[in-house]
Amino acid sequence: MKKISFKSLILSLLYFLILVFSVNITYADTNDSRNSMLFGDVDGNGILTATDSAFILAKVINNTVMPIENITNDYMRYADVDNDQKLTTNDAVIVLKKVLDKSYTMPCENPPLILDKKDKTLIAYFSWSGNSEKMASYIAEQTNGDLYKIEPKTPYPEIYEECGAVARVERDENLRPEIANLPDSIDEYNSIFVCYPIWWHTAPMIIGTFLESYDLSDINIYPVTQSASMDRTQFENSMEFIKENAKNANVHEALFTRYSNINAILEYLQENGFTE
Repeated sequence: MKKISFKSLILSLLYFLILVFSVNITYADTNDSRNSMLFGDVDGNGILTATDSAFILAKVINNTVMPIENITNDYMRYADVDNDQKLTTNDAVIVLKKVLDKSYTMPCENPPLILDKKDKTLIAYFSWSGNSEKMASYIAEQTNGDLYKIEPKTPYPEIYEECGAVARVERDENLRPEIANLPDSIDEYNSIFVCYPIWWHTAPMIIGTFLESYDLSDINIYPVTQSASMDRTQFENSMEFIKENAKNANVHEALFTRYSNINAILEYLQENGFTE
């Protein structure tokens, strides 16, 4: 960590105080909070104080670590209060003026997007043979998303023919097999990859169980599937199933490719903005 002289600190503070009492900030009526945190609340205590301004100033002058960096990698969204994509003394000035004016409105005319879901990605997958698991694991590796394996409460038979017989009954009767490890909530995610094989000309019914378990309104769903035959009609059937069960979600164009086609997976991730 870089050191700063006492003289430099005093000069910086004087400059800062001059700015505070001379700069006029035009406020827009745009209250902004993220995940129950105030925009500018860089110590994460739920209120806006002069301490928040001091932390921002220390970050600018001496590149010290702000407390909020310990609880979120997205701390710049809270500290860059003038939304100019960089951290400057002006951000510290704005926060202090907000405290002095007892104002909790944003200074920027176009405040950044409020990300209620923390902009996190979940890669949910169901895999019997291991092929869909390989695809899901690779996607998680490339996107830094959270990997979640859908496990049936009643395991499927290990013998192919027996497993197929169970899966066919589930499809014919439109059953929803119970999931052993179903998360209580997936509210922290706004993008979900759903990886699955084609079973009996459509998606496994347990995928329906997963999708129907949550309110997916406005969630981005990215289906990723594969099969031995790579039959396009069966893939389209599975997409209809996904859309029927992912109520009110934004179901994006799916990836249908062999599990070993790394180039196709990378291209899909790039097209959807998950990798460069």
